[in-house]
Amino acid sequence: MSDKGFIKLDRAIENWRYKTKPNYVALWVHLLVKANHETRKVYDTVVERGCLLTSYETLAKGTGLSIQSVRTILRHLDGEELTIKSTNKYTLICIVKYDEYQGRNKQTNKPSNKQLTDNQQTTNNKQETKETKALKNIYNSVPVYDPSTNQQMSKEQEEELLELMKGRA
Repeated sequence: MSDKGFIKLDRAIENWRYKTKPNYVALWVHLLVKANHETRKVYDTVVERGCLLTSYETLAKGTGLSIQSVRTILRHLDGEELTIKSTNKYTLICIVKYDEYQGRNKQTNKPSNKQLTDNQQTTNNKQETKETKALKNIYNSVPVYDPSTNQQMSKEQEEELLELMKGRA
């Protein structure tokens, strides 16, 4: 499975019954990250989109939780959030509403949006200019310290550092 790409984390998690339990959230996010984003064959088993073949031990290692904690959490999530099928070789976990959480809708910038985007960029640039000036004023009033000497830098040293940083960007 590729480590590239991203998952969506819906703001509805704020209303999730386990949101105040960090171990549940950690395991939930881990499952979202590890679940197949498309159906594929793993070993001799077809694993659907939103599902993964794993083990309690693998989940424990991947989250830093104990195997017993993983079992307990999965037992609580089984039914409403997940379906779980265990065999003597692996555990198949499927996220019940995976497509709802991880819809296939990709945000693209279509040509029909180009004029709107151009107008937004112009507006944003004007706003950025005001914000940039305000930030520069704030920045110029904050002293900068050299971490190697723990002494305040002179304006010349600050400008030299900024130039060096711009060269690396």
